[in-house]
Amino acid sequence: MPKVRNMMSQERQAVEHAIERKLVTMLESKPEPVDSIGIDDVVIDDPLVAEFALARIQRSMTRVQAAVEMGVGHNSVYRWERGETRPSPVHRRLIQRFVDETPTVVR
Repeated sequence: MPKVRNMMSQERQAVEHAIERKLVTMLESKPEPVDSIGIDDVVIDDPLVAEFALARIQRSMTRVQAAVEMGVGHNSVYRWERGETRPSPVHRRLIQRFVDETPTVVR
């Protein structure tokens, strides 16, 4: 019986060691942002949405943050900026308010 216990102990140590190595690797690597500001995939085919994307970026806001501020779904913001959908008239008014409330950047 001691031989079996010793084997289980060795297996457990091997598993614990593997988990520890994985955790160290994860902690040492740079985490990917869950929601980056996202400028590479913005499609400018709607002038108001283009202004919105610029305002959002000037505020250093993620799509999720902008969506929360406006009271819309983050997927809507993503689809507008990618040109997949167009905002409804109600959403266009919210977008315009967001743009109007964004301080202009002086260069």
